[in-house]
Amino acid sequence: MNRTADIFRQGTNGFTLAELIITLAIAGIITTMAVPSFQGAIRNNRISTQANEFITALHSARSEAVKRRQRITICKSANSTAASPACNTVNSTGWDKGWVVFVDEDEDASLDTTETVLRIHGPLEGGNRLTGNTNVANYISYAANGTAQLTSGAIQMGTITLCHPPKARQIVINSTGRIRSEETTCS
Repeated sequence: MNRTADIFRQGTNGFTLAELIITLAIAGIITTMAVPSFQGAIRNNRISTQANEFITALHSARSEAVKRRQRITICKSANSTAASPACNTVNSTGWDKGWVVFVDEDEDASLDTTETVLRIHGPLEGGNRLTGNTNVANYISYAANGTAQLTSGAIQMGTITLCHPPKARQIVINSTGRIRSEETTCS
């Protein structure tokens, strides 16, 4: 009985070539099907992360405005990582180049050399576009009471869209300055 068991064990210590080829073929098929899903997941995570970074900057600006009891502005900047960042009011440039959050002492939505910079964010990675509609195309400014206001004193509300085709995320600022985010598609 022992001899039969030893012979049986000796014959089962490996895979045949056919078993190995079939296993590799199945693994290749599964990998081929999974790669597009992983790319979509990476794209979705990148959009979510970048939208959350911008939303965090907005929440921070609003909170600082209430805490300091003065206007805090976030503006788009083409040179946010420079030693002296500046606000960019050219409409052809989007928020994706970077932004600056600062104490807007003279309430003009423009960063002056004497104003305090609170937060800086560099350009977005991955070729994503971040653009705002008319009221939020260049800056968002929070008054001491936490409402978003244009430099004229009018209510500032609008939509900023983060786009990585075909997916997009809209960041909506309402009349009280509150922020919400929703998924959509790029137009």
